[in-house]
Amino acid sequence: MTVQSLWEIPSKPETFRTPTTILREQAEILSELTGNMLIGEIRHEEPVLDENLFNVSLYIAAPVLKQYRLKVLEIVHGANPYPVKVADSLNLDKFNEEAGNEDEYLSILKRILSSEKVQRAISILMSESSA
Repeated sequence: MTVQSLWEIPSKPETFRTPTTILREQAEILSELTGNMLIGEIRHEEPVLDENLFNVSLYIAAPVLKQYRLKVLEIVHGANPYPVKVADSLNLDKFNEEAGNEDEYLSILKRILSSEKVQRAISILMSESSA
């Protein structure tokens, strides 16, 4: 007896930028902008709220400083990428923001990544790295 597949696998999977993909792009840009003095790192963390959620963090790493890492932000979302919850780790905000789509998410990321605290942290890490 042949077993029948009940799965409907798309022949061409849908491609789009997930919140994690966008974080990965920003991590690469940081590395490029600092000449790899600082490295953007993406880490999949243990789910905090629910094991069915993706929990991903963006770190700034300074390789010269024994791989010192500074957590900048954290995101959480389900199998559907939106809504995505965002926590600004430098301001100790735990998932106070939620983006319902990519544009809202990009706006939140821009505000966090260009904030005074992040700029100052980058300056200090670059100074320490070149000392």
